[in-house]
Amino acid sequence: MSVKEILTDKNLAKLGDNIANLLYSLVKSKMFGKPDGAKIPDTLLAEAVRRANLRKYVSTRQNAHSLGDAAEALIAYSWLKDYFEIKETAEKIATLIPQRKILNRKTEKETTIQIFASLLQQLYEKVVEGKNQNNK
Repeated sequence: MSVKEILTDKNLAKLGDNIANLLYSLVKSKMFGKPDGAKIPDTLLAEAVRRANLRKYVSTRQNAHSLGDAAEALIAYSWLKDYFEIKETAEKIATLIPQRKILNRKTEKETTIQIFASLLQQLYEKVVEGKNQNNK
């Protein structure tokens, strides 16, 4: 599959929705020291897609939901290809959050966008590397 095919695959997006929400929930649970069943908003994932420079792979007339789906599809594909482990990734992300318990809503949103943009960029690079390995 090409990167564009991955990012626009609806079945991957459905699976990725659950994985992204699990990651987000695990990180928030670790941050605040109590279980949190949070779901990551599509608007934050959409901005993460933009910041990870992946917008070019999705058609121009897409809303936040469609861009969120693209992020979720990449997450699912990468997880299926064993490019990351959920527990390890959640733990790594939790360590990147500054002053864990002092986040306000605006700071939490910005931090979430930055973290997911970084994750998406890393996953994109692994997908491209994996494709280059297969073409050799």
